Amino acid sequence: TVVPVKPTYLPLAYKRNFGYNKNAPEDENGSLKKFFAGVDEQMKAGREKIVIEIYSSASYVPTAAFKDNQELSESRAQKMKEKVLWHYRNSKYKDRIEVKVVSAVVSGPAFGGDRDNTEKYWPYQYVELKAQ
Repeated sequence: TVVPVKPTYLPLAYKRNFGYNKNAPEDENGSLKKFFAGVDEQMKAGREKIVIEIYSSASYVPTAAFKDNQELSESRAQKMKEKVLWHYRNSKYKDRIEVKVVSAVVSGPAFGGDRDNTEKYWPYQYVELKAQ
């Protein structure tokens, strides 16, 4: 008896860190474009469906541009979701691609009144995409 083997696909990932109060998912180094190319390659190779998960975070550095840091984190996730959906709006694969926000959190060390210490807070100000 021959049992068909489902192909496996490599996980894909993209991460973008932000400066304070920023939420626009720009693609200065082309890594988002590479993420999209990876999704396209897997769909072209016969992947039936792909779920693109979005994770975002804001640090505890106080924000004046948003109601609070949670809103900033949610804004980062939503803007990325819109960008992904816009990218695939006319794609022949659009019905096989699901985009969902998994988490939008506030994380990292407590704010110590040291706003200029960007190195300390940078790792907690991001949006990330994962497709597995």
